[in-house]
Amino acid sequence: WVKFEIINQKSETQKLVLFLDQTFLEKADFYQIEHDSIIAKIELSEAFSGRNRPFRSTNFAFPFTLKPDTKNSIFLRIKADKIQGISRALLRLSDETTFHAHTRRNSLTFGILVGFLLLSFIAGILLFYFARKPIYAIYGIYILVVLLYYLGNSGYFNALFSDSFWGSARFTQSILWIGSALHLYFIDEFLQLKSRFSRQFQHFITGLIGLSLIFSFSYVFVPIPAFLPYFTRFLLFIISLLIIFLAVWGVRTNQSRTQLYSLAVFPSVLLIIYFLLSALKLLPLYWLAFALAFPFTVFEVIVFGVGLVYQFNVEKRQIERKLDEERALVADKIISAQEHERQRIAQDLHDDLGSTLSMLKFRLEETNKSV
Repeated sequence: WVKFEIINQKSETQKLVLFLDQTFLEKADFYQIEHDSIIAKIELSEAFSGRNRPFRSTNFAFPFTLKPDTKNSIFLRIKADKIQGISRALLRLSDETTFHAHTRRNSLTFGILVGFLLLSFIAGILLFYFARKPIYAIYGIYILVVLLYYLGNSGYFNALFSDSFWGSARFTQSILWIGSALHLYFIDEFLQLKSRFSRQFQHFITGLIGLSLIFSFSYVFVPIPAFLPYFTRFLLFIISLLIIFLAVWGVRTNQSRTQLYSLAVFPSVLLIIYFLLSALKLLPLYWLAFALAFPFTVFEVIVFGVGLVYQFNVEKRQIERKLDEERALVADKIISAQEHERQRIAQDLHDDLGSTLSMLKFRLEETNKSV
């Protein structure tokens, strides 16, 4: 339960919206109290689709009015989805006009970022089609998974498919851990960690990938035990530390590929550090940090895409150089074979046909003498 008071000091009625920036809540109930009486009540849950909410919003929004020179008490009853394991949710208050403008602006930004991801996904598939290397396919699939995760975590799937698996916290968590496994596999291949670190470090990466896949499978098919959200948070903490370590190592390693990786994950690393410090309550938690997560991820995907395109061009030039060398070698062999054939024919003419003609001439002369 959360309680707070709102005072309208203006001489006109205010249309306000209380916005709960969270998708997966089992209960989110709003009560407006005036003089110990309930004057407005809205009871929602994640099972309500977008069209059954006060606004067609991807999250929980509670519109209400406040009379002039009036003080009201607001009560919120919030119950988290046990699968998502939410510990905190962000609450914002604004007037209705500002809320709608903010929603439209967010939707436009989200749509642009989704467009970038779709283009990057197509680029990854095309790179795989031409290069036939697994890393390009992994890159494309990873982008698709990132897109599905943010569509789920931002509430779009829940607003559209609230009564199905696609709109549930199970789906979003499962996609999160598939994305984690793909990200770890991708950076393992992109940074070529097998040739740079010990075998134990490689086993560590493989173990994290395996655990991520197990968690993804568990969220789809297995009843969720109470301890699992805490265990998954611990694993996310380990993966976050690994990403920070590789980002620092990439800067110190004087190679273009590792430095490109550090550039790609740098904004996300700052966000990870901020979330870790806020989890320890050393820093406050602001809504802007959540809003930046998706743009930072898109930036990371685009930079990785640039790196893969550069790698593809380098490999293409190497293949073309090798083909040119092979063509030159084949041409040399053809010229050598032609010269050898000429010499053989000349030798045959000298040794075989020449001697035959000489013998024929000799016999003709002998015949001429006798006739």
